[in-house]
Amino acid sequence: MEVLRGDYPSSPMGVLQDFSMTRDQAHILVVEDEASHAELIRRAFQSQANHALLTFVGCIQDATMFLAQQVPDLLLTDLRLPDGDGLELLKTQNPEDSSYPVVVMSSHGDEEKAVNALKAGASDYIVKSSSQFFEIPRIAERAMREWSAIRDRQKAERALQKAYVQMEQHVHERTRDLRTANFKLQQEIADHKRTVIALQVAKEGAEAATKAKSAFLATMSHEIRTPLNGIIGMTSLLQKTLLSEKQEHYIKTVHSCSETLLSVINDILDFSKIEAGELAFEIIDFDLLQLFEDTLEILSEKAKEKDLGLVGFVFSDVPTYVQGDPGRLRQVLLNLLGNAIKFTLAGEVFAQLSLIEETQEEVLVRCQVSDTGIGISPETVQRIFKPFSQGDSSTTREFGGTGLGLAISRQLVEKMRGEIGVESSRGKGSTFWFTARLAKQAGQKSLESSPRQNLKGRRVCCVADHSAERFLITQYCLEWKMECSTTANPEEALTLIQDATQQKNPFDAVIIDWKISGMDGVALAKEIKRDVTIQDPLLVLMSPSGKEEEKNVLSRAGFSGYLSKPLRKDNLRMCLEMILEKQPGFTDHVVSKSLVTHHSVRKVRESKVESRDDSYILVVDDYKINRDMTVIMLEKLGYHADTAQNGQEALDAIGKRSYALVLMDCQMPGMSGLEVTAEIRRQESSYNIGDEKTQQAKGTKHRIPIIALTANAMEGVRKTCIQTGMDDYLAKPITIASLAKVVQRWCP
Repeated sequence: MEVLRGDYPSSPMGVLQDFSMTRDQAHILVVEDEASHAELIRRAFQSQANHALLTFVGCIQDATMFLAQQVPDLLLTDLRLPDGDGLELLKTQNPEDSSYPVVVMSSHGDEEKAVNALKAGASDYIVKSSSQFFEIPRIAERAMREWSAIRDRQKAERALQKAYVQMEQHVHERTRDLRTANFKLQQEIADHKRTVIALQVAKEGAEAATKAKSAFLATMSHEIRTPLNGIIGMTSLLQKTLLSEKQEHYIKTVHSCSETLLSVINDILDFSKIEAGELAFEIIDFDLLQLFEDTLEILSEKAKEKDLGLVGFVFSDVPTYVQGDPGRLRQVLLNLLGNAIKFTLAGEVFAQLSLIEETQEEVLVRCQVSDTGIGISPETVQRIFKPFSQGDSSTTREFGGTGLGLAISRQLVEKMRGEIGVESSRGKGSTFWFTARLAKQAGQKSLESSPRQNLKGRRVCCVADHSAERFLITQYCLEWKMECSTTANPEEALTLIQDATQQKNPFDAVIIDWKISGMDGVALAKEIKRDVTIQDPLLVLMSPSGKEEEKNVLSRAGFSGYLSKPLRKDNLRMCLEMILEKQPGFTDHVVSKSLVTHHSVRKVRESKVESRDDSYILVVDDYKINRDMTVIMLEKLGYHADTAQNGQEALDAIGKRSYALVLMDCQMPGMSGLEVTAEIRRQESSYNIGDEKTQQAKGTKHRIPIIALTANAMEGVRKTCIQTGMDDYLAKPITIASLAKVVQRWCP
């Protein structure tokens, strides 16, 4: 380390300038009148790379002037100086409260003076000799270290003494205060006893009111959801039948109003549970990618009605298999996506799911929903997550809603140890986001898309209006090691395809949106097919309808694939794999030569549910419309169903036939669903008791899976059902998708 110094001999001004430039180093003031000795001291510090700033003066007067203006970290002084004895420098400070350590240097024969210096307060001394000069850095460092320790100890002792005095004073004051407080306490005890009695009475009254409120909410939930279950279910089934345009409009209106009413009821119930502190979360395994894409699919019809682009993109590093409450996570997603669609009049809604951080046990994911809607003003953003709050009164009149959705979402996100926020400005759209911490599933690894080798290096051209769809397809193609070009202009698309052919690097597939810049996607496909200069690429159409009956029209137009929007990652990948397998040079023993659709992709990925004579399911519900609707849904899933309208009929039916599954309504007149379940389990248990002859006489009785069907959305109902002997829980109103999921779980 370079040793910095002032000129020798130094003036006080020069010393101060050198000192201020490198104050972070240990600053040593050297008082030495012999230049040769000063040079030896400087060399000693340089040779040992000592981190020190050395300032040299040659007399007591200069040293005194320096010390009056600056405090060094160490004073190294000779005893014999031109203008006096170096011991005089020790008198400038109080030995008991010294500001810096002092090391004195003496010649041979002056050892007595050195001893006197130690008595006067010096930290150490050195007898000048050629060998001793090189010991000065080590002695200086030791002196500063010991001096620092002594100073710390002295400071601690003074602080301890001060604290002791303060403590005695405090004890005296507290003793006096306690005497006064003791007298007041005796008076307050009597008041407190009276207050406790009053609080107990108030507590009992509040508990009674809470129980009454919970009972009322449970009853209202059941009474309202039960008919809604029938309305929503039946209108869903009715929409799949042949209807006139006017009838279809009427049915859609009824269905939409029913869902709106259900949403309002759900918001009010959730908000009530949050206020009561009864909002519980379950921790179960689920597929995050599937939940994300399923949620988008639920809202695809609403986006289609407004001609909006609805796109969901999941980054490749996001884990698939996680643990948490999928229902609550879906609830937040539905709220943000539903709001984005509601408040967007034109353009697109783009949802992204990304990974923020990951450990061995859990992940932090971020969901972001961006739209091109009406936006939110800065003053409104401040209150948007508060209950019963919307943009303004005109927003409520035009778009409806309770103003509870975002407030509930905030509570749910906080329960998932995450945050929620928004970035928006009036007229420029909004971006809502939230984060959630989810545990990883034990022993599971996320499934990454693993395309077949025939996708690697293949070239794709994407023609789509919405930038989010172009981004999604580009990113997925890059993940699958494909090349992708995109455009929103039909004329530019034709040019890209023509140029690729001329450069002998043609596109293998062209993905076309159903409508591009006002042009029909089918019309663009026909233009591509008519152009003889284009090497015929495989064509895939993206459409929000995805109707199976459009297959013939698209096949004639030259399409090889047909996918519904919003695009699902695996559907896109498998569609490309399946159509590319049809090209020359690729074998195809599995895939049909007809048009590849999302239906055919699903058939390849999942086994189809087939009707089986032995798969009878018993539907127990006192509400006839719900019974009929559930039976129709089960028949569409390929199952036979019997019905019972009360508990006794259910027990009689089970005694006559062995059912693969029982769908049990919880609240029925007479014998409730919980009581029926308890009786069924009791009867099953009796068949396992007794000797071998008794069992042979009674026959074999298997344990029937029982699924709770209930319109009671209050927390704790699921736990009660499971404790009673039921195996699963399905909240009303049910859909064919939710019914299929639970039935296939217990009756595959």
